[in-house]
Amino acid sequence: MSERWHSCPECGQELDRDYNSALLIQKIGLLSTQEEDITSVKTAVRASLAEEFRALP
Repeated sequence: MSERWHSCPECGQELDRDYNSALLIQKIGLLSTQEEDITSVKTAVRASLAEEFRALP
């Protein structure tokens, strides 16, 4: 855990370990929503805001 940087052996890209982990978690989360036809949070929030806006007098 003392290693703070990840260096890709294939392309040579170097990223902070925590940032790289966050990118991987995001990628896995986005892929799982596509495979299971789950609504993303961004889409759900937009729909909710639109519904609330239509309810305003």
